[in-house]
Amino acid sequence: MAAKKYRSLVVGAGSPIGARLAVLLARAGHDVIAAEAGDVLDIPGGRARARFESARDAGAWVQTADVCEAGALDPLLKDVDFMFLAARPREGDRSWKGQWRSVVQGTGNALDSAARVAGRLRRVAVFSSATVAGITGAGELDESATPDPRSKLARAMSLGEYVVRRRCAESGVRYTILRPGHLIGADAGLPLSALFRPSWLPAMPVPGTPAGQVPLCHLDDACGAAVHLAKYTSGENATIFVADGSRTSVDDLLRLAATARGMPVLPLPGVKASWLAAAAAIAVRADGMMAARRKALPFLDPDLAEVLSSNTRISTANLNHAGYQIGFPDPGVGLAAMGAAVRGESGR
Repeated sequence: MAAKKYRSLVVGAGSPIGARLAVLLARAGHDVIAAEAGDVLDIPGGRARARFESARDAGAWVQTADVCEAGALDPLLKDVDFMFLAARPREGDRSWKGQWRSVVQGTGNALDSAARVAGRLRRVAVFSSATVAGITGAGELDESATPDPRSKLARAMSLGEYVVRRRCAESGVRYTILRPGHLIGADAGLPLSALFRPSWLPAMPVPGTPAGQVPLCHLDDACGAAVHLAKYTSGENATIFVADGSRTSVDDLLRLAATARGMPVLPLPGVKASWLAAAAAIAVRADGMMAARRKALPFLDPDLAEVLSSNTRISTANLNHAGYQIGFPDPGVGLAAMGAAVRGESGR
């Protein structure tokens, strides 16, 4: 979108990916409406408000609108060229009801609004996740593989994708579904930022046996791919994986995180990545219980355990064919930016 200026609506501007996209579009001189639900912005201890304000500071027109309410987006869609939908559960809400409401119901409401009032809308770009593909140890997965989500959030996103395909086919709205890998980059609220938070461990534990691969995606590449695919016909009515193509394994990821933290690596001979994932899952549950007692947001994200047990290789052939070139092929760059964000250093 460099030469021509467009008008875009970014729904979910309190999420890491929605806020970053709104910032990048506004900085590029585009007319941007950044929308987020008021109750999301006002969660005590949450990061959504700061992200929302970063979009405003970059020049976006910020609006409070709850996509979970039918018709909430209707007033915002006039003369919009592109709608980017980054529907995510509210911070700290891990219930299936909450994920269904935010991701599945919210997606349906947004598409209904698009069908009703968006006369000149060129494309709806929906952020999903590579985790809808599940876990596999055999070869690469492309977009034609049957979804096999293993977490509540991945299941909600898989259902969200189904809603997109069905309702867009019924209404004639053109869409693009993006499935980014696990996000890294300059946002302290991304799931993998837990690897950079203070801990009692003197070193980063790394499994001593070969571990599975983790598809990673820099936050800016997820946003850049969304803009590119929304603009060109190569992304029309398509589902496309977005990842850095680095073939990073779980042990590689932990070593890179240790480097970014400036801490030594602690090899664990004979220990499998799945054992670390099981320990992380226990820690996540305990963290959630303690957070509920404190009436605070959880410290850890369930996605951390999923990453540590990952063994998913996804194909980026369709992304390459669509003409998008990854800007951050080195995962160490995104992990370093994430570490800086957790430490409160400027990196945007």
